[in-house]
Amino acid sequence: MTNEERFKKYVEEHCKNCINRKSDLCDIRINCINGIVKTYCEFYERSKK
Repeated sequence: MTNEERFKKYVEEHCKNCINRKSDLCDIRINCINGIVKTYCEFYERSKK
């Protein structure tokens, strides 16, 4: 999986549940540490259901 595919999948699955999705607080990062690829957003906050 390429980083572009990871980014698109993260946006599809996580951004729709984020409180900050309509604000300018979006900082999605892709890191690889010891062979493990981690994709996350610095400002992700899950919206209450």
